[in-house]
Amino acid sequence: MFSRDIFEYVDQPERLSAHSARRVVQREPPTLKAWKTVGEPHLLVIGRYRMMVSIKARKDGSRVVIAIDYALPSDGLAYWLGRLFGPMYARWCVGQMTRDLVRQVAPLAR
Repeated sequence: MFSRDIFEYVDQPERLSAHSARRVVQREPPTLKAWKTVGEPHLLVIGRYRMMVSIKARKDGSRVVIAIDYALPSDGLAYWLGRLFGPMYARWCVGQMTRDLVRQVAPLAR
């Protein structure tokens, strides 16, 4: 799979991470895209976050890294829920994005 095909998919904001409004903070086609929340998101276990997708071309395809860096919510109960469940939610979110990406771009590699 070519980096540009993957980047084209990732570059459509409605396809990845539909939690809250976001602004692109770094965009380097076809290898890197990063975005962050605008304002305080309405999520129970994480607060503001920054997501990044890095794509590196290889002989046999591409290596894609999806990462999230997040703050805990500022409210009392949400803060404690975030401490307990934030890491699990972040892993789920990155995993969901990875599965969606594979499902969409894998057929293009054939």
